[in-house]
Amino acid sequence: MSNSNAADPNSVRTPNRVQTPSNEKYITIGQMNLINDFRTLWRDMVIWLRSYMVSTTTGFSNLPAIINRLYRIPRTFYDKFAPYFGEVKSEELAHLILMYIVNIQTLVNAEISNDQTAADFAVRNLHRYTEEMAGCLEGFNPYWSKDQWVNLLGNLTSMIIQEIIALLEEEYELELDIRERMLSHALVLGDYMAGGVMNYLLP
Repeated sequence: MSNSNAADPNSVRTPNRVQTPSNEKYITIGQMNLINDFRTLWRDMVIWLRSYMVSTTTGFSNLPAIINRLYRIPRTFYDKFAPYFGEVKSEELAHLILMYIVNIQTLVNAEISNDQTAADFAVRNLHRYTEEMAGCLEGFNPYWSKDQWVNLLGNLTSMIIQEIIALLEEEYELELDIRERMLSHALVLGDYMAGGVMNYLLP
């Protein structure tokens, strides 16, 4: 009779590796940290964008401090990317992310002031920068697909627009639901970004 408490030899862990049960492969602590880093980057972007939207639409909180934190995000992406893909490409990505953030700010302020022309212009720019960021990332790394990035970033953009509308219409339950979906989506973005970097480094 087999002992049900006996250790499964396939579940052995070594000090610096953790087994993933789905495919029975190992990832290193460094790879886990990379995944967490990129998840955190996208989560912070979602959090500070929402903070900006809430602060601007309600008039609460310290808006200059929020903007300062928001504008740190492109530089943080640069710092993460430069060691792998070089300064020039990383600077290009950081600029595109900054312009994406600026156009979200423009959209929020246009909606508050009922300036439909400015709002439409900002939305067109957001879709434009979504495409440009996707193309930029595909150019970095053959393990990233432009179509996949367009899909992922496009979904983020759609949720951001929905959240702005929900805040302005005081649909707070809906806004909280959108926030939760954005935070979950940030993990998907972080995982795809980290997976591409890991495949690039260890093809």
